[in-house]
Amino acid sequence: MRDNRKDENYTPDMPPTNAGGYLVAYLFEVGPTMASGMGMGPVTHQEIAAWQSLTGIPLTPWDARAIRRLSIEYSNWSIKAGLKLNANVICEKPLALTLESLQHLQEAETYTDKHIYTILQLRLHPMLLDLKKEIAQSEISKQEVLMEYHTPRGKWYSKSWKGDIKKSGGVATNIGIHLFDLAVWLFGEVQYIQPEILTDTESKGILELQGATVKWDLSIEPTNTPKRQIIINGKSYEFTDGFSDLHTVSYEAILNNKGFGLDVIQPSIEIVERIRAFKEV
Repeated sequence: MRDNRKDENYTPDMPPTNAGGYLVAYLFEVGPTMASGMGMGPVTHQEIAAWQSLTGIPLTPWDARAIRRLSIEYSNWSIKAGLKLNANVICEKPLALTLESLQHLQEAETYTDKHIYTILQLRLHPMLLDLKKEIAQSEISKQEVLMEYHTPRGKWYSKSWKGDIKKSGGVATNIGIHLFDLAVWLFGEVQYIQPEILTDTESKGILELQGATVKWDLSIEPTNTPKRQIIINGKSYEFTDGFSDLHTVSYEAILNNKGFGLDVIQPSIEIVERIRAFKEV
C-alpha cells in the first residue's frame, strides 16, 4: 500500500477553516468543565461521546480532540490567569487528573517564565524526613513495604463530588495521591503497578519501585479507625499525627522558592491515571 505521507505533492486532510465557532458552541453544550479535585477539570472523552449519542450530532475524531483540548484550556484558565499576571501560583492537590492536563500547565509555565506549586505536606513531616534519611543509609537494596492510609468518611463523601470518580478521580486519586507521592519520594521510580482492589471506598495493590516492593492499602470506610503508617521489613512507622503546621511550612517553603512544582507531582499523577485506566478496563 502506498504511503501518501512520503509524496511531496500529498496534502493531508485538514479541519475546516470555519471550525472554531461550532466547536465552541458544542463545548458549552457538553459543559466546558467538570468538577474535579480542588477545582474544575476538563470534560472526558466519555462525556463527549455521551453528549454525541444523546444529541445525534456527528463528530469527527478531529472534532472530539479539539473539543477536549478547548476544555483543557478552559479548565486551566484560573491557574494560567495567575501566571499571565506575572505571579507564581499555588494550587492544592490534585493539580491535574491526567498527564495531558499537566503538560498544558507545563507549557504555560514555560511561556510565562513563572511557576506553579502544589502542597505535598508529607514530604515535610518530621518523622518522614527522618525515615527518608534512614532508608538512604540502609544496606537493603529492595525493601518490603506496606503503606496504610485509613481515613474514615461519612455518607456525605459519596454524595459529594468526591464520590464521583469522573470528578475526583476516585479514592486512589483524591485520597491516595499523597501516599503515592510519598512512595516515589522514599523509594524511587515506578517500575510496575498492579491494582488489586478498586471500589468506591477502597484501593489496594502493589507498586514495584526502584528501591521497594510496596503494597498500598487505602480506605475511607466509615467504620475504620484512622491510621497512617508505613511498615518496612516488619518495622512500623506511624504518622497519623504531626500535621497541624505542615500547610504553613509548605507555604513558607514556597515563599522561599523551595516549593514543590509540576515535575515533582508528575510521577504520582501518572500512577493514579494508570490505576483509573485499570478500573475502566
